[in-house]
Amino acid sequence: MSMDRRVLMLIEYIPTHAYQHEPRESAMLVYGQDKYDNFDADPRPTVEMSDEARAAWRRKVELQASVLYRGAAHPPRALA
Repeated sequence: MSMDRRVLMLIEYIPTHAYQHEPRESAMLVYGQDKYDNFDADPRPTVEMSDEARAAWRRKVELQASVLYRGAAHPPRALA
């Protein structure tokens, strides 16, 4: 086993008719049309690691953490 860092890239493909009750999340449309408007549009990156892209990522992670850690005794340490 190496000591090199590892990177995880998770892509979830979901239909546009799917939704989350609370809070409203964002997504990037990959193909077709969104006739349901269940998600806010993620900004499309124009350059790698731009300030705008990093801020959008941070907002998304914080929103997802608010769902995953709702009611937890301890908040996620990585976002503190």
